[in-house]
Amino acid sequence: AAALGLGETATVAVVGARGEASMPSSGWAELLLAAPDVRRWRLHFVGPEVRPDRRGAGGVVARRGPRSLAITAAKSMVATVADLRRPADDDDDVSDGAPDAVVLFNPGYGHHSLKAGWAAALDAVAASRAPALFTAHSAADLDRDLAALDARGRGRAFLAAPALNPFRSRKVLADPEDRSHLTCANYAAYVLRS
Repeated sequence: AAALGLGETATVAVVGARGEASMPSSGWAELLLAAPDVRRWRLHFVGPEVRPDRRGAGGVVARRGPRSLAITAAKSMVATVADLRRPADDDDDVSDGAPDAVVLFNPGYGHHSLKAGWAAALDAVAASRAPALFTAHSAADLDRDLAALDARGRGRAFLAAPALNPFRSRKVLADPEDRSHLTCANYAAYVLRS
């Protein structure tokens, strides 16, 4: 939360969400304890693999004393800043739904077969002017993504430099394209200033 500069209310767009959007709300409720300075979390999962929002109209799914967590989801591509905005709900006094931060879990935007599909979303994230947290599957994945970032002319304005993520998955998998390349979800993380 500190590297992202989040305040008491944090609206976070999770771009390209897949499994993250189908996790039980109780898993995301850990944010209420992990970042005590944030009193109101508003997560918005958006991506082509997101299932329709099973939680209703985006209402609060968890409370811990004065802290709350609301979750919305949209099955769509991100092509513009407007695609990052979460819908307002009855418990929301933030009318425009603009994200305070953006998260991309293991996007692989530097991978040869994924580059073209990520171009519009990366432009939208940059145009949002919100800090963006990225993770990578491995050191090779991280290097490939950072090289793609450089090739797009975005530079490396890090708020948190790339580092091994202490919360990475401990489940190690072999890359199906190269069995000698071992990966794990969220191996490394970094935060970019948009």
